[in-house]
Amino acid sequence: MRETIERLPNFLKRYGLVEGLRLGLGVSARGDDVASAARVLEVSDFVQPIHLRPIRSDYSIFWQCVVRQQYDLSRFAQMTEIRRRADAMIRSGQVPLVIDGGANIGISLRGFTRDFPQAHVIAVEPDTDNFRVLSANAAGAGSPHTCVHAGLASRSGYCRVVARERGSAGFMTEYCEADHPDALRTVTIPDLVALVPHGRPWIVKLDIEGAQAELFSANTAWVDDADLIMLEPDDWAFPWSGSTINFLRRLSAYDFDYVLDGEMLLCFRHR
Repeated sequence: MRETIERLPNFLKRYGLVEGLRLGLGVSARGDDVASAARVLEVSDFVQPIHLRPIRSDYSIFWQCVVRQQYDLSRFAQMTEIRRRADAMIRSGQVPLVIDGGANIGISLRGFTRDFPQAHVIAVEPDTDNFRVLSANAAGAGSPHTCVHAGLASRSGYCRVVARERGSAGFMTEYCEADHPDALRTVTIPDLVALVPHGRPWIVKLDIEGAQAELFSANTAWVDDADLIMLEPDDWAFPWSGSTINFLRRLSAYDFDYVLDGEMLLCFRHR
């Protein structure tokens, strides 16, 4: 209850008195991270309602993505040029792709489809129950999108989801054999790009719980095309693992504007 009261002014500032009270008091921070039925939540930011489970991790995602507007990229001056490049892609017959790596329950997907209707959003999520809610939220997206139940990796293969103490917002993946009972496929960024005819990576968002170390270990030619790469570094959660080293090595081949915004590192590519 204390956390709800402490955050209530943010809801009021964002939504005004009536909706702020309804959301601030109605979206509870309490709950266990267990599979739960999602409920429908009307939010003025979106034409269609949001599906949210009554668990703490979903509350945290709602707080970050909707109330704090973590993925509202209009705040950054660089976006004028980034949008211009998307328009240039479209004129040349290409499709700008927003790749949402670690899409969780799909609130980020809803924001991307709303803010970038000219793009095709590809959301990737490995956890089965997260993907169930992601699919429900994606059904309310008006712009082109694709949902992929898989783990993001540097090579095609199989992986399994590994639980952590952070609940459903902190699931990790690790490679496994194809015959493992919990096996699901892994996909690469090029695999995802190939799903959309004439697609080209434009914005790549990565919130993949340390998997960036493996993702950027090989098969990274796609970085040559991406105009904005967003990463949530996880070195704080994995001391001395160097989970961001491969990412920084790969991006160092180009000039980027690096902007640290909350938990996200935004990398705007120079042209």
